[in-house]
Amino acid sequence: MTYTIRKTNNSKLIDLDNEIIDTETLSGIGLIGFLTPNYGETQSNNFVHLTENFANLTFPKNPLVGQLCYKLTNTGEGDLYVCISLSDNEEERWKKLPLVYVGEEFPNNRTLVTGDMWYDSKEHIFKMYDESLDSWLKIGPEDYNNTIVEVIKNDATESGTSLIGTYDFNELSTKIGSYFITLEVIGKEVSNIDGGYINSSLTAAWRIQLLVNCYQSSPTNFVCEIVGEPDYELIGTNDGSWNVIVSIENGVLKINGTGNIQDSSNKIKWVSKLNMLLVN
Repeated sequence: MTYTIRKTNNSKLIDLDNEIIDTETLSGIGLIGFLTPNYGETQSNNFVHLTENFANLTFPKNPLVGQLCYKLTNTGEGDLYVCISLSDNEEERWKKLPLVYVGEEFPNNRTLVTGDMWYDSKEHIFKMYDESLDSWLKIGPEDYNNTIVEVIKNDATESGTSLIGTYDFNELSTKIGSYFITLEVIGKEVSNIDGGYINSSLTAAWRIQLLVNCYQSSPTNFVCEIVGEPDYELIGTNDGSWNVIVSIENGVLKINGTGNIQDSSNKIKWVSKLNMLLVN
């Protein structure tokens, strides 16, 4: 009994004779004919090769369009490719799939090649590597639209003044610039008793806008200061004693919340979202 092996689009790939294992039609895959004895090893190898996407120093010889290959280098690194044509030219046949690395630093154990992409999670910038320049090119956002968004939370705190969160301009690699910052802050009285409840709950929210300017006044002196007065907009509250205060000390933006709770067994939970537009 002859097997007719077809591609996904139903076109015929091969007529497979009885009791044979074809290893030529698809490099790396053994096609098993009808009544072939002892085919288990070949079948298991097929699963392994598919799972590792034919990881090897060379591409498969007879790929199908759409086939994936993880091509290795002598150092053990690799890139994922997809077969896009059956051209005899490997560069035309295989197309490298772009992989985006996310982190504060690009992996230092990887050889950089043109087209490598990296989202710098510290600077919130998308970059692409160019071998001809031996450097990373910033894709975006542009300087005039360089935005940073961070959500700052803290554990529930006792009544009174508490530090909601901080943002350290000293840690930015490109820290010189003017920062238009919008803070959205909310505080809520919460119960610290698991499964319990409170009879009355206080809450308040603000939108605070401020301009921060960071510059180098001398080779050894980094200055970061609030320009003018922050604009405080009270969104809502059911206790007028609650407030939020922002300040900068030694290049660190500090967000402090103040408030008194009604129930001594409760605490205040603060959450702040920082949106920042940078021109440097």
